[in-house]
Amino acid sequence: MTIQKVMTASCTAVLAMTLAGCAVPGMKGKEVLSTDRTYPAIGPYSQMIGHGKLIWFSGVIALNREGTALQGTTTEEQTRATLENIKLQLHSQGLDFVDVISATVYMKDLNDFAAMNRVYAEYFKQAPPVRSTVEVARIPRDAKIEIAIVAARR
Repeated sequence: MTIQKVMTASCTAVLAMTLAGCAVPGMKGKEVLSTDRTYPAIGPYSQMIGHGKLIWFSGVIALNREGTALQGTTTEEQTRATLENIKLQLHSQGLDFVDVISATVYMKDLNDFAAMNRVYAEYFKQAPPVRSTVEVARIPRDAKIEIAIVAARR
């Protein structure tokens, strides 16, 4: 067997194992979850998707409960409002910040990283999740920050 065939077989096996644990559209066991404790989805997506012990949360921004206006003008204010929305979504599923295993933070300006990080640390006090933070050109509703998480049910 050539190296290329071995690599192809290995990649195929890894992809199959990865998909077996993910919420793939149409996959048996996929749960569409939502809450009215925060703003409704502002597009054709689900607020949350559960599969097994994992829940994927769509990106959350600092919108008010009605979804009509951003809360706060500074990065600190919007980070706090975003994390408060996430807290409400977590609580709707019987979870808290300690149950979050992964977070992706999208920021309009990475020069505000320290300001975001100070507020973020207030919410993730113990066993913080893995995290990626990236600067993006634009966030829906011209927000300064968006956070998407994955949490594990107990």
